[in-house]
Amino acid sequence: MNEKAYIKRRDKEDNLYERLQKQSLEMIRQLSGNCWTDYNEHDPGITILDTLNYALLELDHSFGAPFEEYLTDPEKNELYLKKTGLLPPDEIFAPVIVTAKDYESLFMTVENVRNCNLSLNAHHLYTITIDAEEHADQQALKEKIAALYHRHRNLCENLEAIRFGKIPGAPKEDREADESPRYTEIPAKQYYPKKGYTYHTIQNEFPECYGIGERGLPSGAPVSRKVEALHLQGYLLVFDYLMCGITQQAGAIETLLELSDRLPDGFRPEINIPGLNNLLDKEKLNQSSVFDPKEIISRKETFFDHLDVLYGEDTKRYSKDRTRMFRANLIQRFPEFNTLRFRSFDITDKSMKSLPGIKLLINTLLGNDLYVEMSVINNFSRYNLKLITDDKFFDELQGMFSVEFLMDDQAGIWSHRELSGIPLIPQNSNLKKYYRMMNQLNLFRHNILFEGFLKSGMDPANFRCLRLHDESGYLLLYKQPGRKEWINLGFFFDKQKLTEACNCLWDFIRKLNRESFSFYFVEHILLTNDEKKTPEDYNRLTIIIPRWIDNLYGKEAYLDIFEERLPAHLDIQYSWLGVEDLKSFEESYFRWRNALANNDPEQINELSKQIREKMK
Repeated sequence: MNEKAYIKRRDKEDNLYERLQKQSLEMIRQLSGNCWTDYNEHDPGITILDTLNYALLELDHSFGAPFEEYLTDPEKNELYLKKTGLLPPDEIFAPVIVTAKDYESLFMTVENVRNCNLSLNAHHLYTITIDAEEHADQQALKEKIAALYHRHRNLCENLEAIRFGKIPGAPKEDREADESPRYTEIPAKQYYPKKGYTYHTIQNEFPECYGIGERGLPSGAPVSRKVEALHLQGYLLVFDYLMCGITQQAGAIETLLELSDRLPDGFRPEINIPGLNNLLDKEKLNQSSVFDPKEIISRKETFFDHLDVLYGEDTKRYSKDRTRMFRANLIQRFPEFNTLRFRSFDITDKSMKSLPGIKLLINTLLGNDLYVEMSVINNFSRYNLKLITDDKFFDELQGMFSVEFLMDDQAGIWSHRELSGIPLIPQNSNLKKYYRMMNQLNLFRHNILFEGFLKSGMDPANFRCLRLHDESGYLLLYKQPGRKEWINLGFFFDKQKLTEACNCLWDFIRKLNRESFSFYFVEHILLTNDEKKTPEDYNRLTIIIPRWIDNLYGKEAYLDIFEERLPAHLDIQYSWLGVEDLKSFEESYFRWRNALANNDPEQINELSKQIREKMK
């Protein structure tokens, strides 16, 4: 139904100024009782009341614009909701390939495909039947369809064959011809951004006889009159600051609702009146904080919480001890991750840049910009380190780091005065500081790192500072949980230098844990040459995880992510591997991935057998 365009008559009773006047006068009557009965315009109190009500009316008018205008791009006059995390529907509900019909719709977009059909055989493998145009190059079309399928392949799915033939039913062009337009194009709505927020003092609105406006008092006014004017200015300054603060908060809405780590600025008193310096102590004012910084941070976090509720997520649990920018990026990318959460890797990708969607999510949670399948073990070589087992270290190498010659007795006990804990200090580490720290510590000078240290080397409870008897220096000591031996990590002349190096070490180990964390998906449907394969194996997914990573977020946290994000029909198994087992698995895994990409059946069969053995 078309609405008639006309100017709506204003309701005289619906007048904010009249309501404010009525309510404020009633409040004054209640407060003054019988002490004052003159409420006429010539009374200064009524003049002040009238001016304040007009100021409130102006504020109401300024903030009466639609909320969308606070979120409008000033250059394009369009809503810029993505900047606030309010993502458009086409990103939140992006099409996802799940069913056979979804695949068929995808393949119908390929040129020279008239119709297509997907069927699932007894081995849970897809067969794609293509009804192609007569002039189409079938081999080229087959390669294009196969590449498209593998780019969108979901976990525990695979392709058996692509065939060509006639398919009953209307061909593609007939279906398109029967379709009629369902929607009418309408012009996009125009929005107009709010202009800059500038507050103008109410004191300039008073009659000039009050002597508080821009012109002030005459030069010959007596001192007593100037004092009275200052008193009134000081009284009105409270209302000025209140309304100025409201104006500035409104101007900060864009920053507050921005999906970033930016925070609104604190209160800035931007009030220009004559004699302001005589009313205020500027030094104290600049040191004071009208708005609590913690409250501003809390408001920003509350907005992030709101977005979590909107998208059904809980990014706060992944963002502990991380920056607001980290959480903002996480919120912005979660819709993308949810779109890809069923997606597996492209087995035809020889560069191994194709990763499962769940792996992209975990990498982002860890702060890793890792978008290619890489060896976990080889990651340590970036820092000239070799990761070894605990047994190898304590059986063969621990003697090089022994401190038994410093023990006071055979029991291996030092006095409490000589051993002390190491305090935590804020770190702003970088690669240069890491390498300087590594040159100071014996373990890294030998280019080794053992698995237990990777797990426990970021816990301050496992470290001590030992002051030598002759006070010639200090030793940094480490004790592995569950073992009795102390390990000498390094000698320092200065205790402060030891503390700095140890804090840098803890930060470095956390960094190594984040960077070295990875996992591998083994889809049993891709493992060939298995005569004992059961129907359950087709939906089985084994996740290979390094054994040492549970200390970073906790083993249960990772399992929760997998259980929440992976498809419910999958039979998920976990395999936690130590250093040597993981090294052996990686050798077979990467060769297997190359064999899949090169479509080498003989190698695929042999390496599938090796992978099955190493997962037991």
